Amino acid sequence: MYAKIFCLLLGLSLVSMGEMYADNGMTIGQYIQKFKDLSIGEMDRSGIPASITLAQGILESSFGNSLLAREANNHFGIKCHTWEGKTYYIKDDDRDKNGNLIKSCFRSYDTPEESYYDHTEFLSKKGRYSFLFEYKRTDYKNWAKGLRQAGYATNKQYANLLIKVIETNKLAQYDHMTNEVIVYDPNKPRTGGSKPSATPRPNKPAPNTASTLATSSEFPVRFRKGIFYVNQVKAISAAKGDTPESLSQKHKVSLKKLLDYNDLKKGDKLLVNQYVFLQPKRKKYRDRKTYHKVKSGQTMYIIAQMHGLQLDELVSRNLLKMNEEPKVGARIYLNKSPRSKPAVYIPTKDKETRPLIKPTLTEPKPKEAPKPVAQASKPKPPVEKPGPTKPTISAKPATTPVKKPSQPSSSKDKPGRTYTAVTTKTADPNAIKDLEMEPVMPNVKTTPVPKTSTPPTKTLKKHVVQKGDTLYSLARMYKLSVKELSAKNKLENQAIKVGQVLVVE
Repeated sequence: MYAKIFCLLLGLSLVSMGEMYADNGMTIGQYIQKFKDLSIGEMDRSGIPASITLAQGILESSFGNSLLAREANNHFGIKCHTWEGKTYYIKDDDRDKNGNLIKSCFRSYDTPEESYYDHTEFLSKKGRYSFLFEYKRTDYKNWAKGLRQAGYATNKQYANLLIKVIETNKLAQYDHMTNEVIVYDPNKPRTGGSKPSATPRPNKPAPNTASTLATSSEFPVRFRKGIFYVNQVKAISAAKGDTPESLSQKHKVSLKKLLDYNDLKKGDKLLVNQYVFLQPKRKKYRDRKTYHKVKSGQTMYIIAQMHGLQLDELVSRNLLKMNEEPKVGARIYLNKSPRSKPAVYIPTKDKETRPLIKPTLTEPKPKEAPKPVAQASKPKPPVEKPGPTKPTISAKPATTPVKKPSQPSSSKDKPGRTYTAVTTKTADPNAIKDLEMEPVMPNVKTTPVPKTSTPPTKTLKKHVVQKGDTLYSLARMYKLSVKELSAKNKLENQAIKVGQVLVVE
């Protein structure tokens, strides 16, 4: 790695190194202030200690002043390998077959931030570094030794150099910070030097409407390749079409164990991008005392999977029952019990919506033959039996025309429909059945309403930042450069936080 060039500075103090570049470039202090938030964000995303990331950036790039960092924005000395992006050539430690020093191929980036994002991907996806993620993110010494053991750099003193940079500049403090989970509400300033309340004051309960209930069919994080660690538990992301059975066979874990690890039952389906754990989840979140603020689409099961926690432990810790779900905005504590129960709702299945039955346009089904009509009730022709009593039928059935569906209806009928008289033949041709009115849709040509000339309002496509999102990953997802994405959202230091809304087109 490129750090070999700077190992000659081992005898110098890091403070004097910072002063050396004070006039022409960044000092160590300036470098730390510029990239500490980004390092913490990458730690939240991957589990790589922020102190290790900062120390490697300081050492590999000479805190941003090396030629490779200035010309190619490469702060970690990562060589090309299988890289398909831009490249930069400079002499490092590669030699030809005759032993002559030749130029090495290094990855080149548009911004230093992209170098940080790629550093995370590089360590996460390379199999030889996988054992490092079994260490706690506060164990920077084992991380430093493990990087040297895995061959990140050829210098035998690489681990000691990293540890010295971390301890001299007190970088370990950033391993206890987070940009992801809220520790306290910064919008509520302290007054009179009093400590913040352990349990926030409850707000007015939100109305139990569809917009406030936390339900979802998708996991609220982006897909992650390979094996990674959540709460120090080995996990993978479920792709579309994955099932517990297929993942059990692929990763050689028994189906029963896989279901138990992930609080599933046989026949349950996986959410898209869902974290699937290959080891038992933890009872507590192994970090500072924190809580999770429920967002739209998040259930207790999703929250438990997001943080690698056992579902029943998380539910009981927050004074809930298994059939209760938190409302949007509720706070779910990850490693301690709250003083009061969060606002909840009990999900119910929606009633089945049946389609409306449209009026039939076909002839009615034949009905059963009517019973013989009594002779006294039959209307008789006046010619055969004249008498003072006249038939009670007001209309003349023999001469009443049957309207066709294409004819317009009379003013007495309901508007928009034409009624057809339906008669039923009987054994007696003179017998007349009461008229049955069957609605028929009219065949009337409608005049199309002219379209207005008002142009449609264009809605900008937006993305809500989720756990694991970075500007680099979002730029690749929406086919933008990091510069374009930063400019669209007026980001000054290119740092983003969970819940932030970004314009992505």
